[in-house]
Amino acid sequence: MKKLSYLYLLASSLLFIAFNTFAQVGGVGSACVYKNETKRFVKSVDSLSNFLQQIQNVASASEWDGFLKDVNSGTGLNSFDNFGSSSTQFQNEYNTFCQSIDVKYKDLIAAVDPGNTMSPDEIKQQIAQDVKCYLKDTVENSLESMFNVFNAWSSLNAPPEGGPCEIALRSCADNAENEFTRLMTSCFFGGGGIGAIKGWWGVGTGVICIITAGIRKNRAIGTCLDNYVDCIGG
Repeated sequence: MKKLSYLYLLASSLLFIAFNTFAQVGGVGSACVYKNETKRFVKSVDSLSNFLQQIQNVASASEWDGFLKDVNSGTGLNSFDNFGSSSTQFQNEYNTFCQSIDVKYKDLIAAVDPGNTMSPDEIKQQIAQDVKCYLKDTVENSLESMFNVFNAWSSLNAPPEGGPCEIALRSCADNAENEFTRLMTSCFFGGGGIGAIKGWWGVGTGVICIITAGIRKNRAIGTCLDNYVDCIGG
């Protein structure tokens, strides 16, 4: 029953986040009751797409293309064999990121409901409130931190300082983050829920779902950066 509760809470809370737009202006208010736990949870989810982008940055085109082909064919963790001597390292890092999401989510649940007395809906509401609050914090979620794994960011020399181009960039990035959250929610739900089936993210369908979600987010972020460069006339 506890595992099913985790599944329900993860799916419902992340779906709430994915289908609502959060204005990222200003700092964090008093509603951020569990800021530290929420921050760790959100960052553990987002770390997956950053991990994939870092691999793409260092891999050759043939290695990356071979990896994607094997992922889509359901090869599972063996897809990382395309990266030669780095394959074991990348496999281990991938598993570590997925396990981290499990741990951070359970930590957040424990903080929200230490006595295990709240209803699922009450916990869901509190988590959604704190995630929304955290995403409003433009200091924690600066544009530089959102794009720092992309090689293109360094060519912009400095973070943008207000104006319509920055507003458009942040809006674009928000949409990419929301879509990524929605896709990741579907992945975890399809895998049986966080903590429900140990290591499900390492099987063929689990790898396909997670890698696809991360790549789609990174492509969307890349488009955001291209549009920003066009906006500033770069």
